[in-house]
Amino acid sequence: NFRKDIYPKIVRIIRLTGGAAAQGKMNFMGVKNCFEIFGYDFILDENYKPYLLEINTNPGLEISSPLISQLLPRMIDDAFKLTIDEEFSLSSEFIDQESHFPVDYYNNKDNLWEKYTIL
Repeated sequence: NFRKDIYPKIVRIIRLTGGAAAQGKMNFMGVKNCFEIFGYDFILDENYKPYLLEINTNPGLEISSPLISQLLPRMIDDAFKLTIDEEFSLSSEFIDQESHFPVDYYNNKDNLWEKYTIL
């Protein structure tokens, strides 16, 4: 079960390394209301233990697989909900609506990244 057994381990690694990846890269000019998207590359061994390969401060956002074609639009949409929508205090009726970018096996009203904010 990826969500139960593997994903929490990946989130732990991201939290442990997030500060190092962001240091000196995130908002070094002190710009108000900005955000950064990092790309974390992992590999799993034969026992499904995740290993961090690299962290990209300028990740490619191209659609390279069927899974990425689902995740990428949702990631961008959810990132805007966590930043732009929060800044402009949009009505809860607008914020609570279902995503226009469904991802298999995930609740379409949840923000997939909100629970895992690193900094």
